[in-house]
Amino acid sequence: ESFGKGDVRGVIASESSNNAKEGGALVPTLAFGVPGSASMALLLGAFLIHGITPGPGMLDKHLDMTFTLIWTVALANILGAGACFMFADKFAKIAGVRPGMLVPLVFGIMVVSAYQGSQDYGDLLLLLAIGTLGWVMKRLGWPRPPLILGFVLGGLVENYLFISHLRYGVDWMLQPIPMVLFAVMALMLFKPLVGRFMKTSSKGSDGMSVAGKASFGPHARGGVLVADLTLWALVIAMMIYVIVSSSPWELSAKLLPQAVAVAGLIAAGFFGVFAVMGRIPPLKEMADALPLSGTLVQAAWAVGLILAVPLIGMLPAMVLYVFAYMVLQGETRPLKALIITVLFSFATYGLFHMMLHVPWPQSYLGDLLPGLRSFSGRLI
Repeated sequence: ESFGKGDVRGVIASESSNNAKEGGALVPTLAFGVPGSASMALLLGAFLIHGITPGPGMLDKHLDMTFTLIWTVALANILGAGACFMFADKFAKIAGVRPGMLVPLVFGIMVVSAYQGSQDYGDLLLLLAIGTLGWVMKRLGWPRPPLILGFVLGGLVENYLFISHLRYGVDWMLQPIPMVLFAVMALMLFKPLVGRFMKTSSKGSDGMSVAGKASFGPHARGGVLVADLTLWALVIAMMIYVIVSSSPWELSAKLLPQAVAVAGLIAAGFFGVFAVMGRIPPLKEMADALPLSGTLVQAAWAVGLILAVPLIGMLPAMVLYVFAYMVLQGETRPLKALIITVLFSFATYGLFHMMLHVPWPQSYLGDLLPGLRSFSGRLI
């Protein structure tokens, strides 16, 4: 009866379950090395980076670390609840911060973090590419956690697949347990694809769901479907490239790439079958493109920052980016933007240069003025 009328119990219920799930997600992550959620996939990646392989060893060899994580989750919930009770009104004001002020600060930190992975300028270009892919997947409703899981677990899967093939050959796939697992995997992989196109009860004649019609206009709906087909075409092209490029490799090396590529082509084949069956509208109804003006503006700002890094250095580029974005894009008063930029610059320089001793990437300004290399970039 009180649903939709501001009843706080709805917020309490959802947030309680959101916090409680982390403890349960830790169990398969630590005991079996299988992340229980998207956040646990990131934690698993951090473990692997530090040379720690989650699994049975976490219950004996690294038991101290396991208990540390358990107590951290418990204490974090207690302290977090207390902090929220004390400063709830202050925390609520964070939601009122305009994106024009928050976006440049967050993206500036992201650029530094991305560079520190291998201290290579190519990581910044990869940041743009992965960010673009993530935006496209979000707009089209493609889930992003599986991409993270594949990135984190891909190495482990390939290693164990190599061991199984080396020990048993192809006969390991005919054992009862692997066959059951394959059946479960096939069900999990193809059920969403089948359900997406076979469920017509809540869809109109154009194949779009009621929710999709409510959130997009007629032109945007066509653009979404065009982009969806384009992404499918890129996936198919990538799978074909993987099969062709890995063909000369040894069997043990090409086993996993080709298996994944074949599975991807099978899924794409199902997509084509449903398209022919009329479960998605014909191409002539997908001619209109999505309005990309706002997105292109944001992309131009990000590209400008990345291109400025090798020219004037990472820290000067971030300072100019933060100030210019706030004033021009965020419509912030210049004096206020200047104060925030100065504070951000001192905090960034103190944290990354003075405390963490981050080696800034090479820049032309740093080469021309060697005295500025400490913050504008130096040869590394």
